[in-house]
Amino acid sequence: MAFHISKEELNEALVQAARHGNFDIVETYLEYGADVNYRNQKGTTPVRLAYQNGHNNICSILLQNRTDLPVIEKEGRTPLYSAIANKRKDIVSELINRGSNVRVKDANGRTPLHCAVINNTKDIVSKLLRSGSDPTVVDKNGCTPLHFAVVNKNDDIESELINRGSDPNVAFINGRTPLHCAVMDKSKGIAFELLQSGSDPNVVDLYGCTPLHYAADINYKDLVSELLNRGSDPNVVDRDGRTPLHCAVINKSNDIAFELLQSGSDPNVVDLYGTTPLQRAVDNLRTHNVVELLKRGADTRVVDKKGRTPLHCAVINKSNDIAFELLQSGSDPNVVDLYGKTTFDFASSEIKILLTFTKEARRKQLEYELQDLFETHAGLNHLEFKPLLFVDATNPADPEIESSEED
Repeated sequence: MAFHISKEELNEALVQAARHGNFDIVETYLEYGADVNYRNQKGTTPVRLAYQNGHNNICSILLQNRTDLPVIEKEGRTPLYSAIANKRKDIVSELINRGSNVRVKDANGRTPLHCAVINNTKDIVSKLLRSGSDPTVVDKNGCTPLHFAVVNKNDDIESELINRGSDPNVAFINGRTPLHCAVMDKSKGIAFELLQSGSDPNVVDLYGCTPLHYAADINYKDLVSELLNRGSDPNVVDRDGRTPLHCAVINKSNDIAFELLQSGSDPNVVDLYGTTPLQRAVDNLRTHNVVELLKRGADTRVVDKKGRTPLHCAVINKSNDIAFELLQSGSDPNVVDLYGKTTFDFASSEIKILLTFTKEARRKQLEYELQDLFETHAGLNHLEFKPLLFVDATNPADPEIESSEED
């Protein structure tokens, strides 16, 4: 008894036979003219279903009957993409041997090589590169396969891509190069290899950050050292006006801050919030950082957006040690902030004693210097030295000094 089956029904039957691994039935459907390139409503082909379900023998016979390997499945992908996604090296090899295009791009602009790198399949990556896949192609986000290798922390794939000509200085959509990614992921080995391969340590991303900013931000001293050795500029400012030194101080990294200062980092750069690294160190109560910054010439007179000096901040934070260091370095306790407050208005009893002691020490020092001035100039010896007539520069409420003329 004869029966009729439509072409559509025959093709659907082939899809199901390929899915379930019915080799003999697949052969029969092919003999009756079933279309190997048929795609069902989900955009899936018989070949894809065969290797997804591990039916290698069916996959082989289907490929032998294909005449149109570049058939496009969903998301603009060819069967090669699916074989890579399923890590089927044997199918990948067979597809390539049958002429599958290794340079094709899907809807996201990604090549089969992108997908192989994303899936961490080094053997497939190697096969694609040997077959002519281009390691420099960027997807719609500006990512090369190298970006994905770095993000996946796959040293072997990263090395092979570099050796095959991948450009380490290509930046993707947010301006970050593979080196940015390696530093942010704390991939020391990969970062070192990228630098050795010519990666530029001074590329800034859309946030104005160099890899050195991120290395300082995550307290990774080895990377900071290597970046500085490779020529990274410690004075680049990000979009908030911060240098890597700001980042190091904010994250309380004494060693990194010290190394940045030794490498020429400017301690007086003011960020968009009106703060210098010194003010950040004071806010974080980092006495060691404060001392080192002062040694390197940090300006104690810089005021933030509230008109406050580092000494204001130290006093507000009740940090006697830091207040003492600042006073020793010449910080003026009489500076008035935007609210009309001096350090005396915020000071605890202990700090007030310190401020008063420093004030008195300055008065005496001034007296000694002036006495010496009068004594060493013979022409002035006839004048009487009256120290009380000099204005007390450290007193926030100096009394009026009445002038008098000598008869």
